Amino acid sequence: MKRIRIVLVACVAGLGASAHGATLSVVPDKPTYLVGETISLTVTGNSQGGADNAIRGQLQYSSALTNTTASTQTTHTTGGLPWIPILLLRSDGQADVFNQTRVLPGTVDQLQIATATLIAQAVGVVSVTWTTSGGAALDFFGLTSAPGATFSIVPEPDSALLVAAGLSALACAGRRR
Repeated sequence: MKRIRIVLVACVAGLGASAHGATLSVVPDKPTYLVGETISLTVTGNSQGGADNAIRGQLQYSSALTNTTASTQTTHTTGGLPWIPILLLRSDGQADVFNQTRVLPGTVDQLQIATATLIAQAVGVVSVTWTTSGGAALDFFGLTSAPGATFSIVPEPDSALLVAAGLSALACAGRRR
């Protein structure tokens, strides 16, 4: 009986060691942007040897603070044959960053590198998350949730100086009366 337990523990440990855990990250090119600046979000995904026949991921963020201009993805290959890239949809507040399929599940050798390009439109803090509802739910080699990112948009220094000068002028005018 003791030998059987040892064998079972060894088998379970072996299965756990062979499991794959895909990773996915979103990183802005800097933590703070001025209104009007271009924001580049880079998505890096590693399948960690996992197999799949379709991947999909869509980012969402504040449409009041940003304007979406573009998104791109690298095309995976399996055994030298490319996956089929599907049109990346985007609108203000969201962008597909990968969407690919193939007939049979397969592993890939390369990282998934994708980008979303935005323009900072208004002052505030922007939280970037993965869409988790509807047909755009995150699915990356078995990964269905992943961390997002946060960045800030601040006013242009010239604008801040003009506002400060205007407020000072109003304060001085109020004192003269």
